[in-house]
Amino acid sequence: MKLNTKLFLYFSSVFVVFMVIATVFLYQNDKKLRQQQLDHELAIYTHMVHLCFEDSAFLQQETTQRIKSLVVDSALRITVIALDGHIVFDSEYAGDTAMDNHLQRIEIQEALSTGIGKVARQSNSLHKSYYYFAEKFPDMYVRASMPYNVTILSSLKSNEALLELMAVLLVIAMVVLYFISQRFSDNIAGHETSFKEQLTLNISHELKTPVSSILGYTESIINNPELPKEKRDQFIDRTYTQALRLKSLLEDISILNKLSKESELYQRVNCNLADIIQNVINDVQLQAEKNHALIEKRIFPQMPILGNPTLLYSIFRNMLDNALLYGGEGVVIRITCFNSDAKQYYFTFTDNGPGVPEEHVAHLFERFYRVDSGRSRKMGGTGLGLAIVKHAVRFHGGNIAAENRPEGGLGFMFNLKKK
Repeated sequence: MKLNTKLFLYFSSVFVVFMVIATVFLYQNDKKLRQQQLDHELAIYTHMVHLCFEDSAFLQQETTQRIKSLVVDSALRITVIALDGHIVFDSEYAGDTAMDNHLQRIEIQEALSTGIGKVARQSNSLHKSYYYFAEKFPDMYVRASMPYNVTILSSLKSNEALLELMAVLLVIAMVVLYFISQRFSDNIAGHETSFKEQLTLNISHELKTPVSSILGYTESIINNPELPKEKRDQFIDRTYTQALRLKSLLEDISILNKLSKESELYQRVNCNLADIIQNVINDVQLQAEKNHALIEKRIFPQMPILGNPTLLYSIFRNMLDNALLYGGEGVVIRITCFNSDAKQYYFTFTDNGPGVPEEHVAHLFERFYRVDSGRSRKMGGTGLGLAIVKHAVRFHGGNIAAENRPEGGLGFMFNLKKK
């Protein structure tokens, strides 16, 4: 089997498994949320009806008309059942004979034991299929039912947009992986076996960053059905941006070893570095909140630069990922542009974490170098992040150095040419 075919099969299988697991999780979670939303709406009606039956003034009026006036949805059926199971009121039944005792109905038995009962079944009285939601009160059972038809099935069906988004991302990734696999087969054909395995692991790691951002935004949308449209549109826009970055990132990794010799492979465009830095901070904000980390920036609002947006993003993203991963709980991270002249921007990137042993500082930018191999692998590190930073800084005409700060933590000093 050809090398490029092996690479493609490996990358695609890892990515497909990851996407399938994520899709199934998000799909089931969305379906569960929709079920809970329907139950919540029906519970509101059961409580309203119970309150009405406790109102003596209410009971003196025409019961059917009064309850129907409370119900917004004309398809909703309301049934009030005494504790012994006989029917006190049913908004739909108009038969001449009394209705059967309902104490042995599935939803009533469940409500008897847990307080809430729900089931989809055919009505023995009306011979129609309903979704039943019953709630036990101290003096009665109140049951709200919806016809179990196409309308309710559609409302319980998970958001198809999620499946479409995942399918599009999968197709894009498979196409990109195919071409990337071909490129990598040429690059690593003569290298040692250990280097090939390490490079393969690195690609898998780098794929996780944009995919995690995509999953974070889509999960936020699904878990917050009442999210304002403006915020929802913002998350969708960022999801689309990360999907595009996924494609660019795969292509950039495939030519990382050629940066010093064939830099024309990277396109330079005019962009605002301040916007790129802010996008990076936005994309890691969920992880920062989880770690109780504080990210501070002291930069100019407008920082025009002629460079490659993906590489500029990688500089700050890799350093932020490292600081959040190894800086510890409550780490404070500062990104500072302390000077700017006609040709250069001058930066410091610092954290107040534990730093690294002094003997390792000089090796931090080497490919696949790990300060603590076991700890790094356990925490998901690949040893390539700072190597990408070094090459990206050099691509933009700068240099970078690292040091342990006297007050604690690790610091990076680097510069980037404006043009």
